[in-house]
Amino acid sequence: MGVPVISAALTFFFSLLLAYLVYRRGVNASVTQAFLLMAVFLAAWAFVAVFAHTTREVEHFSQLFSFGSVFQVLHFGAFLHLVLAVTGTMPRKRRYLYALYLPCVLTAFFFLLQSDYASNFELVEGVWRFHHPYNTPAFIGMAIIWFAYYGPAGYLLFARGRFTLTTRERKLYRILGASVVALILAATLEVLVAPLLFGIPSQGNVLGFKFLWLLGVAFVVDRFRYLTAPADLDEIALSHLPGNAVIVLDREQKVHSANGEAGRLLALPEDHGGQWELRSLLPGNVELHREIAALADHGHDSVSCVIALARNGSTPTLLDVRVSLLRDASGNHLGYLLLGSGFEGIRNIELVGRLSRREIEIVQEVIQGHRNGEIAARLFISERTVKTHLTHIFSKLGVESRLELYTLLKDANVVSQHRAEKKLLLVNSGREPHAPSGASGPGARRGTPRYPRVAEK
Repeated sequence: MGVPVISAALTFFFSLLLAYLVYRRGVNASVTQAFLLMAVFLAAWAFVAVFAHTTREVEHFSQLFSFGSVFQVLHFGAFLHLVLAVTGTMPRKRRYLYALYLPCVLTAFFFLLQSDYASNFELVEGVWRFHHPYNTPAFIGMAIIWFAYYGPAGYLLFARGRFTLTTRERKLYRILGASVVALILAATLEVLVAPLLFGIPSQGNVLGFKFLWLLGVAFVVDRFRYLTAPADLDEIALSHLPGNAVIVLDREQKVHSANGEAGRLLALPEDHGGQWELRSLLPGNVELHREIAALADHGHDSVSCVIALARNGSTPTLLDVRVSLLRDASGNHLGYLLLGSGFEGIRNIELVGRLSRREIEIVQEVIQGHRNGEIAARLFISERTVKTHLTHIFSKLGVESRLELYTLLKDANVVSQHRAEKKLLLVNSGREPHAPSGASGPGARRGTPRYPRVAEK
């Protein structure tokens, strides 16, 4: 029993085993259907190959080889069908998907017509040597189908990995794409390069390469739960909010997972391993972290604010974020979901720098919708003092009402656009710059930060 027989038998067994596993645990009907088609055609090809490689008669081998080639080219179509399904590039109209198999059927027809395709094959020491007739329509059709189907499949997998937002999916699709490229190279060396350049006849090891590919698929099924388990909730959030920075935090505000946009804005390493805390990514925001930690205690489910990300004296980038509690079905607190959108350019940001610490506290209460009496009670001051502070705030900012104040702050991008139960005034992250030139009033005293921290409630 030679290597081709063993590899064909193993391919038959593993393809059916993976088909059964995906059928029992698959969560996507179209992907499961495509995988079953691919696995069944591959198993049929391998099953016929076992008998072909064990026969000793050229005529019998030729018939089995042609019959197995029918399942081989159908497997090529099913393989591209599977890649289209897993990468989300399936055609909307189903008839276009069926047309994918038409070239495979035509190529299989050529093989059935050319009954003497394997007439030059020979048995040497119990192993069949393949002398392919390279100038026949059957071989040309097979080569075209091979490259026309496996080439786009590899490209789609790499493209899916390049544009995905999660580290897990990037690794997954890179592994799958690399396995397809390796399969193409190995088969090309076996069938074309070695016979034409070095005179070494092929021994039919393509099924052996497919078996190695199946082992790679089994690895990603086991390691990444590929095709057999639904995506985690945080993976769904990371994947389906393009253009947004998304970070999933645990109860201690440590980064559990983050998408690419969050990694870019916060300079988060790709393989963070859950070792980064939000406090280290957004330093100097004690009040903000305290508000996040106290969400559950205060009965709030979300808090939003605008964060000025200033790194090493560079022009700050604004990040409009909302932090929400993550709970399980029983209402237990699991962690936090941070959703943010970054944008360049800061318009009228010096407005906040004009205000004193007490005036910032007053504005903070105003944007929460509290009335003068409520503000006085919360800050332990008289209502008359609140009115005096509001008069000074309106004068400094050039507004005449609370509505105009809120609109001005929102238009100046110092109040979050996100809906949340609590909104915080502009928060500064990192090194705080000096007060803006030309500022007046109590807020312009030496050392007053340009992007003041939000006052604690």
